[in-house]
Amino acid sequence: MISATLSNPSVGGGVKARKNRCPQLSDRNINNGERFITYAIKGERGSGMISVNGSAARRAAVGDLIIIASFAQVHDDKVVDHVPQLVFVDDKNQQNELRHQVPTQHL
Repeated sequence: MISATLSNPSVGGGVKARKNRCPQLSDRNINNGERFITYAIKGERGSGMISVNGSAARRAAVGDLIIIASFAQVHDDKVVDHVPQLVFVDDKNQQNELRHQVPTQHL
């Protein structure tokens, strides 16, 4: 989860974060349960800034914990070789862990 550092409804929509390969993002706000779709806006690498802009700013306030997900379409014959990237950050939104397996929930 990442923490929103700026929420600005008067700026064009999207989420500003470090460069993302996927233009569309699926966001989940842990604090209020909101889910919303935005697009990535390139931000300054290493700044820790997560700026939620435009109408999305109505769904996230500064300090809210947010899960930001991006998705890739993988051709059937490449699925076996696909390696997901799950990025985890510290309380300053700096990457502190990278996992390559999606967790499985067991009963």
